[in-house]
Amino acid sequence: MAGILPKGVGLLKPPVYELAVAALINPPGVVYEKLLMGQFASKTKAGRARTLLQRASRIVSSGHVEVPAWYEPMLLVAPASPHISAMKPKQIIFPEDKLIRAYYKRHPSARFVPVDFFSDEIHFVRGFALRQLEVQQSRKISEKAALFIVEAEAREEDVKAQEAKEAAKAYIAAGSPEGETPPKEFVRKLTPYDTLQEDHIANIQEEEEQAWLRTKSERQVALFENFHHKLAADRSRE
Repeated sequence: MAGILPKGVGLLKPPVYELAVAALINPPGVVYEKLLMGQFASKTKAGRARTLLQRASRIVSSGHVEVPAWYEPMLLVAPASPHISAMKPKQIIFPEDKLIRAYYKRHPSARFVPVDFFSDEIHFVRGFALRQLEVQQSRKISEKAALFIVEAEAREEDVKAQEAKEAAKAYIAAGSPEGETPPKEFVRKLTPYDTLQEDHIANIQEEEEQAWLRTKSERQVALFENFHHKLAADRSRE
């Protein structure tokens, strides 16, 4: 019956056509198997590309399953196709990104400086790159020349920050005398508040090397012991 349709049914448009086919395949009073979720599984790429409604239509049209209650409403209001084609978005690149990469290349230890996500201040590496870009564009000089200028500003900022830190220590050591204005906290823009010493990185690398050597030695000992146990077992069987 699935291959023979009355005259005029083929001229109907979906979803009316599919409803007519389903009614012919599953006439009233006939008991069929239930449509199960396991029947939607497909091992082929083409099968997985079909929507749930498309898979259900193929199964229902076979004439071996009962038309589920949700099938007709879904035909009337078919869901949109999940396969949406769109242009790949362009990568967002800021003018200072190149200078930021150059900074990390010059100062690898800066990658280990923590970032305060709760602060509204710009990270010092981005601040350095933005200042370098500003000097380069305003003075119309090369990237290298702007780097020398901003590095000098960063050294000056670091000196001022150290002086402000010492002044704050002296103020606290003096017992915060009354009538004396406490020193203002120095705001860094080009240098980090916390620095990681170069020898710390070397120590971390050395610790990792030692741990790897210990693991290698333990594995060699385990292999040696297993070999001797196996050899002793073979000799005992002889």
